[in-house]
Amino acid sequence: MKLEVLVSTYRSRLLKNLRQVGQLKHLNHVIVDQNPLNETQYPTELNIIPLHNSVGLTKNRNVAIEYSHGELILISDDDVEYIDDFQTKIIDAFEKNPHAVAISFQVLKPNGEPFKNYKNEIFFHNKRSVISTSSVELVFRRDILNKYNIKFDEQFGVNAEFPCGEEAVLLGQLLDLGFDILAYPEAICIHPEESSGKDYNRKKLLLAKGAMIRKLFGVLGFFLLFAFVLKNFKKIIKSKAKVGELFRGFFSTSKNTSLNRE
Repeated sequence: MKLEVLVSTYRSRLLKNLRQVGQLKHLNHVIVDQNPLNETQYPTELNIIPLHNSVGLTKNRNVAIEYSHGELILISDDDVEYIDDFQTKIIDAFEKNPHAVAISFQVLKPNGEPFKNYKNEIFFHNKRSVISTSSVELVFRRDILNKYNIKFDEQFGVNAEFPCGEEAVLLGQLLDLGFDILAYPEAICIHPEESSGKDYNRKKLLLAKGAMIRKLFGVLGFFLLFAFVLKNFKKIIKSKAKVGELFRGFFSTSKNTSLNRE
């Protein structure tokens, strides 16, 4: 089973991460460099696809999937470091769970602590649990994405209309098709602690969360917005963010209804 690492980078930033560059030279990989600074500086050992005049992280990821050939594809960024035996962990998990079309793994902080609160057990994802997934945790069976034309929704993600939620929206499409998505208690990479998704000072993040809930749950998701507001009310009010942004995001998009698994 061939695993391929798909790395998204912007203006050649990956080349500054010497540790990751050194690791990628020994891995099956595709790197998409959005609006590159200087293509002549690309190391010959790296498979880099330049993407000119382009905006949006999800566009970058979709191009990487398009150029990929691995049976399994790991979504990655230009600021991670891979744990030594990460390939073995991933392939072993998929071999033991042939029914899973995607598996979310765990990520560590640079100090070795878990990046977030993970469960220490294998479980099946549902639409509630996929909301907390991060791109760099995810590995997919590429043939399923291709067969059903599943891509990252380019309305979502960094530098898009809605700056987060792209992972949940894509996983929601797979769940709508009836596929199994697992969470696995194994760490595969190390990621810096910063995360814009935890910053409630940005109105656009609330806008994105509202839109994401609509994509996942349709009109019934309206009631989940109230649960989110109640859970995070103090954070939202303290940051002076407008709760109305959640509902504006909810009504500015619609659920995908054309998915059909034959």
